[in-house]
Amino acid sequence: MSRTINFITIHCTAGPQNQTIDSIRAHWRSLGWRNVGYHRLITADGTIHELAPYSAITNGVAGHNSKAIHISYTGGVDAAGRPVDNRTAAQRTSMERLVYELHQLYPNAIIQGHRDFSPDKNRNGIIESAEWVKACPSFSVKGWLAEIGFKSRNPLKRVFTSRSNVNLREGAGTNFRILATVPAGERLQFIAEVPGWLYLQRSNGTVGWMASQLLNEVAP
Repeated sequence: MSRTINFITIHCTAGPQNQTIDSIRAHWRSLGWRNVGYHRLITADGTIHELAPYSAITNGVAGHNSKAIHISYTGGVDAAGRPVDNRTAAQRTSMERLVYELHQLYPNAIIQGHRDFSPDKNRNGIIESAEWVKACPSFSVKGWLAEIGFKSRNPLKRVFTSRSNVNLREGAGTNFRILATVPAGERLQFIAEVPGWLYLQRSNGTVGWMASQLLNEVAP
């Protein structure tokens, strides 16, 4: 099955670094899941395990799974269960390689962490720590990408600006919740489209849907 991929999502298992794949699968079964949670899992030794083909839908982020690839590393919490970026050097190396490989396959997809899907409750355009549904993957994906010098290799950039103050919504329709009000003239990166609506990303990483009739396409 061919899928449109809008997100490459990074997770942590929120468990010990020596978690076994069998124990993780058992946890998913205990939740009643029919599908696994990730497409790839990176264990502490840096091994990348395939849990599902990229063509399959997995249970990574509710509401976004049909258009997302999910990868995870074992770990992400300390002995007391508190969020911590405890990726081993081998995990970091493998994650970097995997992200670059996925970017080659899906150059239009946004690379972000699970927590970056959290709602912007105060509508200030920034997903703050107090708003995170969960801390996963226990580090800033945007910060890590900058740290490793990641640059998008997608030459086909489309940019739009809002003609006036326009609402950014959770879905393609006026019945969906407003995430933020985007001021006139702000530049937004194109991700996807359906008739009458565009899925866009703000400079702060917030993503959502805006009515296409209220936008102008401009030079990248």
